[in-house]
Amino acid sequence: MSFQDYVDELDRNEKKPNYRNIAMIGAAVILVVGLGFALMGYLNSAEASSFEVVREDQDAEQINGEADSETESAPSQICVYVTGHVANPGIVYLDEGARVADAIEACGGMTEAASIESLNLARVVVDGEQIQVQSAEELKAANDAAASSASSAPAGADASSQAASGKVNINTAESSELQTLSGVGESKAKKIIDYRQTNGSFKSIEDLANVSGIGEKTVESLRDSICI
Repeated sequence: MSFQDYVDELDRNEKKPNYRNIAMIGAAVILVVGLGFALMGYLNSAEASSFEVVREDQDAEQINGEADSETESAPSQICVYVTGHVANPGIVYLDEGARVADAIEACGGMTEAASIESLNLARVVVDGEQIQVQSAEELKAANDAAASSASSAPAGADASSQAASGKVNINTAESSELQTLSGVGESKAKKIIDYRQTNGSFKSIEDLANVSGIGEKTVESLRDSICI
């Protein structure tokens, strides 16, 4: 082979495309592009996951906040025993702050025989109390009995008897006399008088426990200081 032929062959080889290098470069480009797409997918997935966690936390806080709000705003309930002339006598549960009228309505309302004057319907009821709805006849009989008892006694008999025994008559004592009892202030004295006016005279010392705000323990502590 002549020198010129050798040179010509080298020129031809240089002009041929190097497919191996091209293939390697193409593979590298594809690999870089693939890694780029994979990285973008990962970043988008991580961002979406983070958003869902934050949203779930926000939803949980909102639900907990609403639950706490409902718990704080829910009124406490009290238990009241309603007897007498109502459609369905028995124990009823009312929201704290309810009135006597609410307790009667919860029992189906008054019967035709009931006397609306036997109770103060606007009075706020307290937990554990008993509400007795009287008929007109029962209310009249209780008032007549109280009046008869008061009129048949000699003038000043109650006062002298009370003074002699040192006890307060819970059926006849005025507010100032009732307030001399241990633990009885102006408010409780008024409740005792209101009870007498509504239900008539106390039939026994134990009946004092029917007065709102006066329990059995209070009655026992006053037993030696009161009479009927």
